[in-house]
Amino acid sequence: MELGERTWSSGIAAEMALDDYLSNNDERQNLENRKPPMPDKLTSLLKKCFQQEPSDRPENMKTIENELTSIYCQITGRDYTRKKIQEIELKADELNNRAISYLDLGREDKAIECWKDALKADVHHLESTFNYGYFRWQKADITDDDMVKQMEVIKFIHYKNPDYWLLLGWIHYERGDVVEIDKIQKSVNRITDEKFLKALKDRDRPIGKEVRKIERFTENDSSVCISQDGMYALSSSGGYLIPSAYGMSNPAKKSESLRSKLVG
Repeated sequence: MELGERTWSSGIAAEMALDDYLSNNDERQNLENRKPPMPDKLTSLLKKCFQQEPSDRPENMKTIENELTSIYCQITGRDYTRKKIQEIELKADELNNRAISYLDLGREDKAIECWKDALKADVHHLESTFNYGYFRWQKADITDDDMVKQMEVIKFIHYKNPDYWLLLGWIHYERGDVVEIDKIQKSVNRITDEKFLKALKDRDRPIGKEVRKIERFTENDSSVCISQDGMYALSSSGGYLIPSAYGMSNPAKKSESLRSKLVG
């Protein structure tokens, strides 16, 4: 708003844009007497938001909202009348729950519509981000990497919320990423949910790591096919089908039903 346009192409450069703005503020005021300088409290708030360490940033959007509202009232001398974040969150919660209900009724089109509306109301809504992402992942519309990236986008809002780490943990569990689960469990964000901890002890849980190296593949192998249960693999070479492996250890268990993973 102060610059009249966005002068940076990536969010990580926003802090440098702010520093550049502040360092040239006196010169800008001489050229543009119509614009008042950025309020000191707003400058301080922006600097906090741009801190590298999440713990140094404002705790959540509610904190930011309260600070901005206070700045607005001080500058204008009147109350801020737009809807509060809590009202927006309630709308997103309601739409997310409605989406799950539509899914139970077999109305996937209406469920998708509700999730999209929920994320329009609150782009960082945790449950809608997870549910809509998980729904699309199971439909093969996105990959597991895409799912993780979507959760990473909202991490700065929810990193203090145990539910965020639990949902991220379930994603890593289903994709068999034992390394990432181990990182979470060794951090201050350790997941303590009983169902999750029990699943980790399951001998047949998904494990996305190398369990057997198949030496028979050659540069002539043109394609590889693995059976749905992960027990068998075939490779083709020069028009022949060659059995490459069988009885592979730790086959991934089939996922629970889609509905059982969604959260309201």
